[in-house]
Amino acid sequence: MLPFYKRALTFLFLSLALLGLLVGCAPVAAPPEPAKEAPPAKVAMLMAVSCDDSGWGTPGCEGIKQAATKYGIEYSISEKVAIADAEAAVRDYAARGYNLIIGHGFQYGDAIGVVAPDFPDTSFAIYAGYAEGQNITPIDPKNHENGYLAGIVAGHLTKSKVIGSIGGFDIPTVVRVLEGYCLGAQSVDPSIRCIYNYPGNWADVQKGAEAAQAMMDAGADVFFHDASLTGVGMLQAATEAGKYGIGFGTCQDAIHKDLIATSALDGIAETMVLAVDMFMEGKLVGGQTLRPQMADGIFTLCPYSGAVPQAAKDAVETARQQIVSGELVVEEISTPSN
Repeated sequence: MLPFYKRALTFLFLSLALLGLLVGCAPVAAPPEPAKEAPPAKVAMLMAVSCDDSGWGTPGCEGIKQAATKYGIEYSISEKVAIADAEAAVRDYAARGYNLIIGHGFQYGDAIGVVAPDFPDTSFAIYAGYAEGQNITPIDPKNHENGYLAGIVAGHLTKSKVIGSIGGFDIPTVVRVLEGYCLGAQSVDPSIRCIYNYPGNWADVQKGAEAAQAMMDAGADVFFHDASLTGVGMLQAATEAGKYGIGFGTCQDAIHKDLIATSALDGIAETMVLAVDMFMEGKLVGGQTLRPQMADGIFTLCPYSGAVPQAAKDAVETARQQIVSGELVVEEISTPSN
């Protein structure tokens, strides 16, 4: 009989051999499937105007194109989309796999609000508008801050102490810009009177000209707008009559290099890039409003014409620094004053 230790070793060797045989006969596990790559990002924007309107549409298109170039992603822009066609346009983009769909204007809130629940994995955003939803981000810029700076310029230019402005529609984001303009002017001279007009149109040059004439008849001698092409019509009529104008959205000094004192850039392009940045980084949170502000470097004024005195430039810079630091908080007025 073998000694105990030899029997133990023999048993161990036989056990290991049997284990190896069993392992060798066991089916080989299939290699894990490679992780599926997320579909490439695709961004779409729809708006009521065109990319060449020199106002609302131009910076929106520029921002989307800049963001697409930055990330090398596909983009699509639908221009002049009527409200009646908005839901179908939004749904079509979502069905075609666009990951971020932006409605550039308050009028697309209803359409996005209807479509978004059907595409929970798609992100939606509305510039200057609102809709509720876990995958919807309203974008509500504090562009009344820049309206305030434009108003300071107007306050230094007006001789009649009456200034005029028009907004495409009397919606909160537009009203706040014009009211900020009035507050800025009155920070220079509290006796300045502000008159307003809301023609209900972004693209009617003639209505803008008619509004300008009515305001001139009421004594206005400096004009401002947040009305896209309608506002361009106002500026053209005002400068043809020898009055000062302040543009909005883009630098609009091409209308008149001397009488267009400056223009307030509303940061639309920068905001579109910011929205895409946040989306690409996974930081665009549905159900929360995005509020770009001057402290983000979003808003600024275009170069001044020779008509703007140094005192106005200094006052603008002082106010800008105070707004950025939080020392000056420009009141948000969302209801038209008159």
